[in-house]
Amino acid sequence: NEHHYFGHYLGHRANRPAMIAGACACWSRKTLKGIAQVYRNMPKGYMGPERGVCEDRSHATEEVSTSLCLNDGLGVTAEAARDGDLREFVMLDPYHNQLTWNRTEQGEWWYWK
Repeated sequence: NEHHYFGHYLGHRANRPAMIAGACACWSRKTLKGIAQVYRNMPKGYMGPERGVCEDRSHATEEVSTSLCLNDGLGVTAEAARDGDLREFVMLDPYHNQLTWNRTEQGEWWYWK
């Protein structure tokens, strides 16, 4: 019954809402239902550079657009998925697997095979 948008928190863009990035971007059911109408009504077809507006435009990035639309359309801001000791609440795989992945064997690809 509450709005939530959480995961790996990025708050590095000045004068822009913080965003969630990576494979674990999570929304509450209320947020998902609410953003559907925002997306339906958003302006479409702008071909210029990013201008801090919730819109479907050429070359838009998913994370920036999502955070803008959630903030402007629903008043929902990003929440870090970390506890008081800064440990991640949400992981892609159990921690023992994530800590032992051999990324050298997998090459430059960020995700396991």
